Amino acid sequence: MAELRFKVDDRFMDDLSKIVGDRSYTEIVRDSLTILKWAAEERSKGRYVVSSDADGDNVHRLVVPSLEIAETLGRIKAKN
Repeated sequence: MAELRFKVDDRFMDDLSKIVGDRSYTEIVRDSLTILKWAAEERSKGRYVVSSDADGDNVHRLVVPSLEIAETLGRIKAKN
């Protein structure tokens, strides 16, 4: 199993911990990587990752560099 070490602002992690419940930083990072993997897989298939209100209105698309790279690589792979 890979071991990761990196620095994240304490305030950021404390704020995030309050939102998701009193969970360990390890659990938060594990969940974060799981979400990133899923989102990257979706973008590599040309799908979008979005959020909306309960009625499906007020849609916001998640755009981060890693996901856009995954989309580009997926498109290249599909051509070959």
